[in-house]
Amino acid sequence: LLEELRDKLTFAHFHDWTARYPDHLDLEKPYLADQRLDYVRSLRLCEKSASRWCVVMEDDAALCANFVKKFRKYVDRDVFPNASSDGAEDVALDRIAMVKLFNPFNPGVRVRWDEPRTKRQKRLALSWNETHELMLYNDNRAEDWPQTRAIKRRPPVRKIDYRVESVGEWWSVVANAYPSIGLNRTIAFLESEDSRRGRPTDVALCKNFLYKENLTQLGVVPSLANHIGFYSENLNDNWKAKGISTDVRFQLDDGST
Repeated sequence: LLEELRDKLTFAHFHDWTARYPDHLDLEKPYLADQRLDYVRSLRLCEKSASRWCVVMEDDAALCANFVKKFRKYVDRDVFPNASSDGAEDVALDRIAMVKLFNPFNPGVRVRWDEPRTKRQKRLALSWNETHELMLYNDNRAEDWPQTRAIKRRPPVRKIDYRVESVGEWWSVVANAYPSIGLNRTIAFLESEDSRRGRPTDVALCKNFLYKENLTQLGVVPSLANHIGFYSENLNDNWKAKGISTDVRFQLDDGST
């Protein structure tokens, strides 16, 4: 299959990384240790490229239609307006740690109801007999015009308005874009830690790396890439499927060009 893909997709680079790392052969649960070295190898491949960005995705990430055009329109820039944590200052590209292309939002599983209830939301919730969670879901999900007309329930809503904003300390490596201008420091940080410790790469990047280098982490809302699989977490030394992390606002094809 790998050779067949190489023949068909000549513009892509495929690497067979299923083999174990010799330094980790004695580990009972080498997943996180292997993950760290895999991630560094991915970033190093990008380091050799002339591209302005390095996009690293998990194998269960799905990109939206016209991803490249949307990436160039919303993400590929030298300065991000009002992207500081307080939304008051612009942030230059060289102060960006990464841009998260996947931003989870799922009221059924991953509750993120930080938004206060507005008067309008209270009124609509009462008139349509909606729970607060369902009302927030309807208000925040990305709807295209044909879908809205088909529903014939709510007044026509906005077309999808993608925005890039500060997402603080949000852990995830489902689909991240790293500015090439900062790849050296990202790789150096990941290599400064012993991979055998098994510390999750997303925690290291989205928390410790941000604080150490005083960088900003941005995210695209709604997501340009969605998570379509289960995520695992080590609980009491037992690996188990804990739930599904996804973005219910995601539109695979919103009709835009």
